[in-house]
Amino acid sequence: AIDTQGPTVTSITPTGSIGSDVIQIDVDYDDANGLWPATVTNAENYTLVAAGVDGVLGTGDDVDVSDRIGSIGYIAGTKTAIIPLSPELGEETYRLTILGATTVQDAAGNALNDGADEVHEFEVLYPVVTIDLQAGSDSGESSTDDLTNDTTPTFDVTVDKAGTIDVDWEDDGSVDETLVVGGAGT
Repeated sequence: AIDTQGPTVTSITPTGSIGSDVIQIDVDYDDANGLWPATVTNAENYTLVAAGVDGVLGTGDDVDVSDRIGSIGYIAGTKTAIIPLSPELGEETYRLTILGATTVQDAAGNALNDGADEVHEFEVLYPVVTIDLQAGSDSGESSTDDLTNDTTPTFDVTVDKAGTIDVDWEDDGSVDETLVVGGAGT
């Protein structure tokens, strides 16, 4: 049988909002007859853009960060490209484009998405944690100046998303207490 169907992308990780730096991007491809590995690992087939100062992709201040793409690996058994990033991607909105014109191909030479670009956006958005000394522990001039001589003060900790809070009470670089938070709130 003649293979006329090009490969497609089934998933790209990371996706959505990520709460920590990104050190690699994984692209899962699908094709019944396998991919041409040299095209999967060719960094020229991928572009990576950051949103820039305004935080919006597709405006004049976007920044090409494709130079962060390292030597791309390929796992043939799962048809996965592993795109290492150095330095890692910090807080920003990003767009990965797998180019359609000069692109990933299957073993028969058919282009990804019949030559159309594959575009994937995601953002690295660090969690926000706010700590406030409770009024009952505030011994300063006012109950809101966050000054205390209380040796066992009580705090309100507010977070904007689920996650883990590690506390270093002794300021020695060691985690003294860990709290798993199920969602946003105080």
